Amino acid sequence: MFLPTGILDIFDNNSDISPDNSGSGQLKIDGNGYRAAIALDASGVNLYSTSSARPLIFGVNETEVARVTTTGMNVTGVLDLSSHLDMPDAAQIKLGNDDDFILQHIASGSVSSIQGEAVRIRNLAGTETMASFNANGSTNLFYDNSAKLATTSDGIDITGIVNLDSDAVIKGGTATAITLDNANVTIAGNETVTSVLSASSNFFSLHTEDN
Repeated sequence: MFLPTGILDIFDNNSDISPDNSGSGQLKIDGNGYRAAIALDASGVNLYSTSSARPLIFGVNETEVARVTTTGMNVTGVLDLSSHLDMPDAAQIKLGNDDDFILQHIASGSVSSIQGEAVRIRNLAGTETMASFNANGSTNLFYDNSAKLATTSDGIDITGIVNLDSDAVIKGGTATAITLDNANVTIAGNETVTSVLSASSNFFSLHTEDN
C-alpha cells in the first residue's frame, strides 16, 4: 500500500483493536521493558501504558502540562473549561497543599458544604473582607471592610447602631434582660425617650424629648 508522505497507517482488517498488549493493529512503543500503545475499539481511541510505574505524560514545547496516573490526572497550569465542571453528589473539590479547604454538594437536603478552619469571603480585588468564619470561634459580618456583627461564646457583639422597623421583644428569663453601661437607649416614635443609667447609682433617669 502506498501512503501519502507523513501518514502512518496501522490496520487489522477493519476489526476493533482492544488494548490487550498483544493484538495486532496497535501502535506499540517499547523502552527499558515498559510499553505504551495506541489502539482503537468500540469504546474509542485508547492511549495507555502497561505499567503503573509509567504514567502517561502530555507536554507542550518539551514542558509537562498533564500526567495521567492510576489515581487520576494531574494538571500543571490552568484547566480551561468552556462550559462547567460537572461532578456527582458528595464529590469534593479540595484546595491547598494539605487539602484543607473543601467544597462539596450533599444530595440530602440539597446542602452545599464549605469546609475549612478559617473561611473568608472577600471582594474580587481581595482588598475587603465581607464575612469571616472561624472554627471554634467567631462568625463576623462586615460593612465596607469594617466588622459590624460578631458571634461570641455569650451571644453577639454589634458595632454601631441597630435599626428595627418592627417591635422588639427581649426576654431575659432568669437573667438580666438589658444591661446598660453608661449608654443611652433612644426609642423613636411619636416621642423620643432616652434612658440614661447613672454611673453612681442603680436607677434610670427618663427624659422625654418632643419631636
